[in-house]
Amino acid sequence: MGPWAFLGWVVGLAAVVYFSMMETQERTEKHYLHVQEVMERVRTAQKDIHVEPLNLSFVDDLKAKHGKWRDEWKTLLSLEATNQQDIATHWAETKRTMLESVSAKQDEIDRVRESEREILAQLGEWRAVRASIQATATAIEALKRQIAVRQTQNAQMRDDAIARGKARRQKQIDHDEYVQMMRAEAAAVADAADQRRRFLSTAAVAGAIVAFGAVMIALDRMTRRQPKAKAA
Repeated sequence: MGPWAFLGWVVGLAAVVYFSMMETQERTEKHYLHVQEVMERVRTAQKDIHVEPLNLSFVDDLKAKHGKWRDEWKTLLSLEATNQQDIATHWAETKRTMLESVSAKQDEIDRVRESEREILAQLGEWRAVRASIQATATAIEALKRQIAVRQTQNAQMRDDAIARGKARRQKQIDHDEYVQMMRAEAAAVADAADQRRRFLSTAAVAGAIVAFGAVMIALDRMTRRQPKAKAA
């Protein structure tokens, strides 16, 4: 049985007892007044007809019972006051307990609400972080695509550069071979010219020697002819 049900039961019981005692007291008062009225009428009638007084001992008994009932009524009222005090004390204690429970529940509710607010704030922060992560992931994917395109372009440029380098290298090789061939031809021409020059020099020397010899022979002959002419 909860505190509210117990409190209601106690209040209901006290109300039933209180109203029952009130009804009993009211009936007793009415009965006593009615008996008093009847007895007054009887006394008046006795005085009028001058008869012997009746035995009114039962009236004294009724008065005694009425006094006893009044004492019992006072006792009941005292018990009622005590019960009311107990009920008030119990109600105050119950109310205090209920208020403490409500306060504790309210504190718990406040903590739960604070936790909910913190969770919602963390959820908002997580959503922002997730959106940032998503944006970063999208940017990374775009950067990866750009890098892939740039790598493809770089590879193409590298291949083109290699091809151009090979072409330049081949052109340089061809040029070097042509220069070497021209140098070889020039060297051959120079050797031929040198050989021709040496041949011409040799021929000129030989011609000069022959001419000198011929001149010497001619001079010798002329010298020999002159003495013979003088002798003749």
